[in-house]
Amino acid sequence: MLLGTDLSEEDTDLYPFSFSQPPDARYAARFHSRGLICSQTNDPAAAAAFYSTAIASDPKLDEAWLDRGDTRITLGDYSGAIGDYQHAISRGDQSAEASYRLSKLLATCPDQTVRNGRAAVTYALTANEQAAWANARYLDALAGAYATTGDYDSAIFWQNKAVIVPVSGDFFGDVRREFENRLEGYRKARMDLEWSPVPVPGSEAEVAKLQGVWIIRSAHVSGEEQTLIPAMARFEFRGHQDETQSSVVLKRIRNQTGTTRPTE
Repeated sequence: MLLGTDLSEEDTDLYPFSFSQPPDARYAARFHSRGLICSQTNDPAAAAAFYSTAIASDPKLDEAWLDRGDTRITLGDYSGAIGDYQHAISRGDQSAEASYRLSKLLATCPDQTVRNGRAAVTYALTANEQAAWANARYLDALAGAYATTGDYDSAIFWQNKAVIVPVSGDFFGDVRREFENRLEGYRKARMDLEWSPVPVPGSEAEVAKLQGVWIIRSAHVSGEEQTLIPAMARFEFRGHQDETQSSVVLKRIRNQTGTTRPTE
């Protein structure tokens, strides 16, 4: 039996089909199954052709739109894949899965001109809302989308959710380890972002003076405390979630700038 189909290898040559035949909804599922076989045997071009024929035979076959989108990614046709996923979203029946796959593409596409972290977050949120926040793959995609935007706090939060939501299937252990590894990666990325010295934009003299100044953000730093930072040192507060962390950050700022009271 071939994965994702009700066919054996012997069955695949028995279908009465031809690409030259007029589209016939009776054979749409068969064309789709044949496309799955080609995908599994690493023939994406043939798979895309079968999926296209399945779609022409029955445009309501949402699975064919989704699988052609996946195959078009393999072929490097990213705009075509986006179009297929968006069509499946508009159809409704497979909207959550299509939103998930589109989010993954927008967050991880090797073509930087296609990547769009904010749109990836939007589509991942849609997928999770429709799945009642109970699908580990969708939660993992949401975390990845946030990581693409540089929001590692949100990425860590949602990746933690993905780790604890049950995952079904034979590859449960592998999926769980993959999720956990990503969680550790997000944690490391956040630490690197928070504590790496970053030059502050400005004149060459200012940049030279500010080498090693830490750029940090915290929602808990009051306006008065922010005045502790000399005017020439423009700090951007980033990443801290509680007052204890913030107090440590402020102490570090004071030590580095030599400032002990608000500047005039």
